[in-house]
Amino acid sequence: MTRVRTYPRPAAVRLLITCAQGLEAFFHEAGVANAVGSPSGPPSPEAIERVIGIAIKHGQTFAPPGALLAA
Repeated sequence: MTRVRTYPRPAAVRLLITCAQGLEAFFHEAGVANAVGSPSGPPSPEAIERVIGIAIKHGQTFAPPGALLAA
């Protein structure tokens, strides 16, 4: 089961990520332009699979489903 949380947000959002060198290649390939005013919502299952595939290609790993809930 996928849970999506939405929060009120300002017009502009900043994100600071500290990571190992090379993660920018993942964001370059996985990023999708979003037009101003376009509707937002949860990603489709196909979009999630696409990003997971790109992440794995770039060496990212994921916890098994439910692993974080047990912590």
